[in-house]
Amino acid sequence: MEKVLRENDSEYEIIQLTDGIELIKSIIDDQSNGNLIKCVFTDENMEYINGSEAIKILRLLEGKSKVKNVKIFSISCHEDNISVKIMKDSGADRVLTKPLSKNSLAIMMKEMKLI
Repeated sequence: MEKVLRENDSEYEIIQLTDGIELIKSIIDDQSNGNLIKCVFTDENMEYINGSEAIKILRLLEGKSKVKNVKIFSISCHEDNISVKIMKDSGADRVLTKPLSKNSLAIMMKEMKLI
């Protein structure tokens, strides 16, 4: 499923994936075809490989120069320190808690120079 996020006159394509394996494959494929994916939003609860494990694998691949750095944002419904620590320790750039507002998301993406 694809959606488009619009910011003023710019368009950003959103690709929705269902599992951690798809996430890793998509980043690898994308970077071999032009490196268009600039950021990833992931949840801890994904099929096959959970969010924190997928992040660890991507960071490992970055360290081995197999993929270029991509900004990774983990989304959690838990604000407890354990959930946030797991995601931060896995290599997430930021951990965001639900519910997300469009305004806070836009501010964060501007801070990270993604838009």
